[in-house]
Amino acid sequence: MDDSLSPQPPPTLSTLRHRKGHATDASLSPDSQQPHSSQDDDDRDDDGDTRKQQHPPYNPQRAFDAMLLLVTFMAFFTRCWNIGDPAQVVFDEVHFGKFASYYLRREYYFDVHPPLGKLLLAAVGYAVGYDGHFLFDHIGDDYIEHNVPYVALRLLPATCGALIVPVVFLILKELGLSVAGATFGAFLIILGIALACTTGVKMVGLLTIAAVGIAVLFDLWNILDYRRGLSLREFARHFSARALCLIFLPLVVYLAFFYIHFAILVKSGPGDAFMSPAFQDGLLGSEMNTNTSAIPYFANITLRHRETTAYLHSHADKYPLRYDDGRISTQGQQVTGYPHRDLNNHWTIEPVDPALYPSAAPYTPTAQETERNVRYVRPNDLVRLRHARTNSHLITHDVASPLTPTQMEVTTLPASDTSRYNETLWKIQLVTDDSSDKLWSKRAHFRLVNAIHNVAVHCHKGQLPDWGFGQQEINGNKALKESNNVWWIDQVDHARIINGTEIGEPIIDPKTQPKKPTLPFLSKFVELQSLMIAHNAGLTKPHPYSSTPITWPFVLRGISFWERKANLRQIYLLGNPLIWWLSITGTVMYAAMWIMDRVLLRRGIDDFGPIRTWWDNAIGFLFLTWLTHYLPFFLQGRMLFLHHYLPSFIFSVLVLVCTLEFCFVRVWSSQGLHRSMVRPSRPYIMLLSVFVVGAAWGYWYFAPLTYGIEFESVESLKSRKWLSSWDLQHA
Repeated sequence: MDDSLSPQPPPTLSTLRHRKGHATDASLSPDSQQPHSSQDDDDRDDDGDTRKQQHPPYNPQRAFDAMLLLVTFMAFFTRCWNIGDPAQVVFDEVHFGKFASYYLRREYYFDVHPPLGKLLLAAVGYAVGYDGHFLFDHIGDDYIEHNVPYVALRLLPATCGALIVPVVFLILKELGLSVAGATFGAFLIILGIALACTTGVKMVGLLTIAAVGIAVLFDLWNILDYRRGLSLREFARHFSARALCLIFLPLVVYLAFFYIHFAILVKSGPGDAFMSPAFQDGLLGSEMNTNTSAIPYFANITLRHRETTAYLHSHADKYPLRYDDGRISTQGQQVTGYPHRDLNNHWTIEPVDPALYPSAAPYTPTAQETERNVRYVRPNDLVRLRHARTNSHLITHDVASPLTPTQMEVTTLPASDTSRYNETLWKIQLVTDDSSDKLWSKRAHFRLVNAIHNVAVHCHKGQLPDWGFGQQEINGNKALKESNNVWWIDQVDHARIINGTEIGEPIIDPKTQPKKPTLPFLSKFVELQSLMIAHNAGLTKPHPYSSTPITWPFVLRGISFWERKANLRQIYLLGNPLIWWLSITGTVMYAAMWIMDRVLLRRGIDDFGPIRTWWDNAIGFLFLTWLTHYLPFFLQGRMLFLHHYLPSFIFSVLVLVCTLEFCFVRVWSSQGLHRSMVRPSRPYIMLLSVFVVGAAWGYWYFAPLTYGIEFESVESLKSRKWLSSWDLQHA
């Protein structure tokens, strides 16, 4: 790494304030550059004797080592104390524990985040003999009753969280802070994040990559300066080294995690439905191989939406005549998306009648169809869908849909009404690669495009009002290529199909290897990445404990992880308010000081001098990292929680500590040039001590919410509710 980003040792700060180019001779004298001890005044005796007492030489390395051991011990103690209580499933253990179990079962699952964190949890479970028999279905499920090694599993994220503390301590040391400053920062991290915070490897890591990338670009820009004296060949070496270590190598490691992910999850599982048929073909026991059949005409089928897995559903209830916005509907029969199995999900697929639609392509039976006396649905066929229970055909027309006025309403037309026959015709457009001349259940994904209006059946994620029973809107989408227009056939009922297999077709053993070759690794990787990004952005459903980014630095809301009415016990994710408020104050203070310094520079006043290199490169990088981990959340439309701020919180603490060190050790003190050798002044140590005592008190005061400790009374619980927005249980 080039020295341009390395913190530079500041000069004596008593000489820094001057107009550019007008430094006084005194400021340049050798004597003015000599550090003097902050203890000088204290070393005078009562008679005013200025003779200095003899002190042993200050050894900062020994102090650093001692404090590193201390903060590491405290980090592990606070994270691991009472970690076995409660012996029940807590908040996101529902997800991460379940995913670890799927790894141990080798059953494919889908998640919106990369796999490393869950792989590590599975590795711990494997190491202690856990077989994945428990699926962590509900918060409060008992671990002991189901013989789950939950303490070992919890120790992994606890250890990762604890190791953050010594890493922060060493970062502050590398930035040149004193022992007191580095220790103070470590203590804030120890006391500022709740024990119950689950740890995982998530997409937020991309924000870290962005922060480092911006810093590297600044670094390369400085290196490119001709005054650095580097040739273009030398610059190319710098660029290549950074590209290799910061782009290529991380990408290879990232790909390796997914390679392991796919290598373990070889069996069909709950994540199958999210993936393409070609992907599912490579999974052992997949329904793509064991429970798929060609679709005969006049079969009774259910259609499922690929993005939301909702069923195409209809019932006798009608659209209201007038919507809330004043628009008028046809009062036709409702067609909706419904997430559960129901008799109203069944449709009969019928062929086009050439007598009523002469433009239909002529039908010529194949030899197999003639032999079996059956007609199969083919790709690109025009079909009609008759709702089984109401005996009406699916139709769309030029009337605005309930939630999306720019789309067409989808309803049904009684089977006896042939006056609008053409509007009941739907073309099957395959979106999957399939060389078969038949339409197959499970594996064939397709669009239903109206033959007259050229719109596709679209499932909207928004819920209909009470008149629609909160079900999803179905409409006619003019943008045919949208992913929300894709459907597949789930169930097929027909006289020729028994247990999902047609008479005359071979029965495939689910335990055998799939006959079709699996997709190449990169194809799987690209498919999964695109789905992860799309579904992560689609997590918009409201949650009782979700919050907005503007509230996070001020801890205006927490998250309920677990609660037991008896004994008033609960675990509530809530940052230590004293530390969180102090850290955002320090972050804002740095920004204000940076702006003020730039304004003074424009007026020719240089307050910082050479120390600005450290001020900009060290603290500035930390501030940039805080911004890159925080601001992007304001642009996201998905559901967000307080725990999304935790990476930013760590960097705000670092900014706070460095800013305090700058103000109290670099500016107001005239101590030496080499920061690692500085003995912090007594006022600075006293100030940090006050902060640490306050943080420790906050940690102790809110510990019952962190560890799920019993409250003595409701009044004691209510006393912890400092803000009305903290939705504590029983308070």
